[in-house]
Amino acid sequence: MVIIPYCIYDMYGYVGDLPNATWVCALDRYLEEHGSTLLKEFVEEGSVNKSPALMKELAALPTSEDPAVKGMLENLITLIEKSQGVVICTNEVDIDARYLYDTQGYVGNLGSGSDIALLNEYLEKHGADLIKEFVKNGSVKKSTKLMKEFETLQVPENPDIRYMIDNLVLLVKKSRKVITIIDRFDADKGEEPNDTSIPSLI
Repeated sequence: MVIIPYCIYDMYGYVGDLPNATWVCALDRYLEEHGSTLLKEFVEEGSVNKSPALMKELAALPTSEDPAVKGMLENLITLIEKSQGVVICTNEVDIDARYLYDTQGYVGNLGSGSDIALLNEYLEKHGADLIKEFVKNGSVKKSTKLMKEFETLQVPENPDIRYMIDNLVLLVKKSRKVITIIDRFDADKGEEPNDTSIPSLI
């Protein structure tokens, strides 16, 4: 029998463990039945932006009579409370997530593929030259000009996109030299990417 562990990650990396897949499925069913919009998004997408609205939904969940689900729910709430930015639930096998790397290696998590698609659509319409290059190529050199473009980027009305931009800017500020977004977690990656190996963000 193979036990598949599940973990919670945030924008800075690993936060903590959830039980195995069997219990995670039971928790998912409970959240789908009793959760509101953001919790259902978390179950469907495997990731969600941590926000006051999400914490309010968690606090409003009815107590489960099943002691196992009750314990898992308490564990999940504890891990989400400890998380910062994007919260991702993964078995580290088939996660639809995007990660930001620089020439020194892993910088942080950006969110799910669908989150990034929404963000990219906004940046393509409202971003300046280097931001659009970043979206198109999946990679860009960090520079004063790039940071200025982010500073002057029009603030979107959509709070989810605004939050994703804030998260991206925070990670870009932490990054060095060449910044790349990829769809796999590789903690040992530290090589400067070449143009032919850079995946598209779209």
